[in-house]
Amino acid sequence: MALREIERGTRRDALWGRALAKSAGDLQKAKAEYIDMLALHLEEEACAPARRQKKQRMSSLIKRWSIRVAAIGVSVTLLGLYSAHFYRGYQLDWAAKVAERDYPPTTEPTTALVDAKGNRFLEPTWEQYYAVAVDWDTGTRFDSFTEVQRDLAEHNQVLMYQKYGEEAASRMIAGLAEALRVYSRATLNPPSFFDAIMDVLGFGTKSFR
Repeated sequence: MALREIERGTRRDALWGRALAKSAGDLQKAKAEYIDMLALHLEEEACAPARRQKKQRMSSLIKRWSIRVAAIGVSVTLLGLYSAHFYRGYQLDWAAKVAERDYPPTTEPTTALVDAKGNRFLEPTWEQYYAVAVDWDTGTRFDSFTEVQRDLAEHNQVLMYQKYGEEAASRMIAGLAEALRVYSRATLNPPSFFDAIMDVLGFGTKSFR
């Protein structure tokens, strides 16, 4: 192809100038250099589309795999978050069942107490004390908390005595302390994540279902 182009009288000035410079002005050497340079140039031109196509294929392949890897990463992250949420919820459910089994709530009617201003209110039930104990350990503030439960969850005994008076505050603080003791014992030997999965599948050795 290079020889046919030369025979047609076509000359590429940029290549010819480089050939002259390389041959130090010797025309015969310059012609030989020009033929070599032109052949290489034509080869590069002929291979350029294939190289571009190969580069495009490689770029497309990298893009596809990048999307797949990103999707896998997001899926693994979401699965991890869901697993952590599921396991924490399972542990709390487990602790509640252990506490109910080993320390069944009393069936006595709720006691009416009097706060520091003389207003009557109902003492929290065992389940409400226990919910506050869970809040103390996990920081999970339940939407169903009553005003008394919210006050107990504040960890402020001075507030309790000021607001509810010595008798009522002492009774409720003691009730919460008992619930904390029960919760602490119930969470001494929590199930592993494997135990939780096996329980969900119906093969758990520690199942309460």
